[in-house]
Order: sequence, then C-alpha cells, then structure tokens
Amino acid sequence: MLMIDFLQRLGIDYHFNEEIKSKIDYLCNNYFSIIDDGVHNFVKVTLLFRLSRQARHPISSDIFSIFLDGKGNFSTSLRKETDGMINLYEASYLKTGEEMLYRANTFASEHLKSSMACLEPNDARFIQQTLDYPYHMSLQRYKARQYLDHHHQDKGIRRIIQELARMDFILIQSLHKQELKEITSWWRNTGLAQELRFARDQSLKWYVWSMTSLPNPKFSQHRLALTKVIAFVYLIDDIFELNGSLDELRLFTDAINKWEVSAVDSLPSYMRICNDALYKTTNEIAEMIFMEHGWNSINILKKSVL
Repeated sequence: MLMIDFLQRLGIDYHFNEEIKSKIDYLCNNYFSIIDDGVHNFVKVTLLFRLSRQARHPISSDIFSIFLDGKGNFSTSLRKETDGMINLYEASYLKTGEEMLYRANTFASEHLKSSMACLEPNDARFIQQTLDYPYHMSLQRYKARQYLDHHHQDKGIRRIIQELARMDFILIQSLHKQELKEITSWWRNTGLAQELRFARDQSLKWYVWSMTSLPNPKFSQHRLALTKVIAFVYLIDDIFELNGSLDELRLFTDAINKWEVSAVDSLPSYMRICNDALYKTTNEIAEMIFMEHGWNSINILKKSVL
C-alpha cells in the first residue's frame, strides 16, 4: 500500500495501472487481516480506505469505528500518528455524505494544524500544503512536484523511483509544451482571433482545462480535441454576449442547426468564419474517433453542438 501511494503521489502510477489494480483488488478482498489489528495499524487502515475508495471499491467508512472512543469521537491517542492523520485527512475528502468522514476531516485537520508548531520547517510546510491542497481535490502533477520537493532525501528504491518520476515529469512537461504549441498554431490559423477581436483569446487557459482533466500522456490527441471544443464554447458565448445583434444571432443559430456550409451565406463575416471553423473542427474530431474506434460519431457530435 505504501508503494502504491508513493507511485500515485509521484504521478507515475499510470505506468503500473495493471499491477496497482491487481494489488488493490487483492487488498479489498482480504482487508479483514488489516482491520483485525486496526487499533495498532492506524496508518494502514486509513491508507487502505483511501486507496480502495479512490479505486471505486465499495468500502464502508464504518472501518474507522475501531478508532472511536466511548463517546463516539476519534481517540486522542491517534494524534501521535502524523502519517495516519495525513491519510485520514486525505480519506475524508472521498466522502459521499457519511457523517463519519465529516468528523474525520475535522479531527485530522485540527490535529495537523496544531502539530505544525512542533515540526521541522520542511515538514510543517508539507503539512500546510496537504491541508491547503488535499490529494483528491488537487491537480496530480502539481502535487507530484510538491511531493518530490519534500522527499528529496529518500534513499534506496524510493530514491530510484524518484529519479524515474523526475524524468517522467520533464518528458510530460515537454509533451504539454508541444501540445500547447499545436493549439496556439491551430487557433492562429483559424483566423478567429484576428476576425473576432472582441472574443477572448486564451489558448493557454483552454488547454489547461484539457491537461488537467485528461492527465495521462497517451491522451495527447484527445487533449487537443477537447481544447478546441472548449475554445468554441468560449467563442460562441462571446458572440452571444458581446457582439451579435438579435437578428444576427437568429441567423447564426439557424445556420448551425442546418449544419450545412451553404447555410452561412447570409451571416456576417465573423459568424461565417466561426461557423466554418466549427464545422471543420467537428468533422476532424469525428474522423479521429472513427480512426480510433471504427464508429462514425458525427451525428452525436452535431447534437452536442446544437
């Protein structure tokens, strides 16, 4: 479990998806051996819960009941287990309405905050980063960089894995730069930024949405396609909100509904350019899907636009 957690926090778990899934499945099917000695395995139980629920296994938050005192509160004796407290705090953000996890969040966050005064500056900084940016609520690549900076003095196999993570970070950073370059080039070549000067010109912002929602490097073409879709969401919103007259917007909507190149003849120049780019981009995405899955998705994509 510690190794799986280590790989995930370094952002290189995608290299070991099958192995990690196999191990988590095994743990979830045999977790009673950990729970039986749970009072003495606070770190393991809290980590088991987080890893299992992250992997969408139906593990109950009642697993934490062994850590409650006679009044139904988390036992104060757990406060000395800083690693367990971090796991409990991270696990609490995987709640689905359970009262147990709301109490876990309050208990763990209060302890972690109070413990910072007694820690070394580097450890206190790491605790503060954990409180500010819980793993499940943050960008994996951002957290990986924090984790690398905090654990730079590890030794043995962990040090070797960290070197892998650093190389992986650099390679993916290079990939993201190349993808951003492609998006910027696409946006410039459409002529939309020049023709629609009233609209937002934010290719970096649009790309960041895709980069964070599809972090696996293998989804490069999907990130590019999604970024283009997001660009049109912003662009069409600006046309409706900032520039188009009521009559122009009616014509624009009608042209999109017809989904025919000939339907744009009556549109203003900037709307024709936008419609042409939307038509072309949608067809390119449909072609990408067909090449990948052998399925013509153009009708579904048209409905999503309409």
